[in-house]
Amino acid sequence: METAFWPDAQLNYTNGFSGGRDEFIAWANNLHETLYARHQHHITNQHVDLDAGGDVAHVESYVIYLLRTSGGRQDFGAGRYIDIIERRDGEWRIALREFIPEMRFSEESLYNDATIPPFARGSWDRSDLSYTRPLQRRDASEAVNRLPDAFPITPSA
Repeated sequence: METAFWPDAQLNYTNGFSGGRDEFIAWANNLHETLYARHQHHITNQHVDLDAGGDVAHVESYVIYLLRTSGGRQDFGAGRYIDIIERRDGEWRIALREFIPEMRFSEESLYNDATIPPFARGSWDRSDLSYTRPLQRRDASEAVNRLPDAFPITPSA
């Protein structure tokens, strides 16, 4: 996260946080580590308005986020990032961010440590499967068919 923002960046997340980059990183990491077992953030549509000088961009980005709590809830939310991105010495980074939340709901998660086999569980370090080189094929006998009944996988007719 550190490289996405200038050291003097200001970040505002509604009533939850308003402050500088380093404080934001500590706040966000603590929040995610304390409350969530898994999380993903997806940036979707973006609108970029480049200032005439070419070194400042006003950017609106839509974000979808999925958060699985340690207690087994699955939170889904969406909102927008309103950013000022500046180019300094040829490098672009975020100088100012406003997060605008727009929707969120929570349900019981169909996935948990009982339904996801150990080799398929993500981690936030180099033990994650994405770091395996080369990625090896698994034998068909290792196929996992332990999804909950509420989420069956059936061939389409």
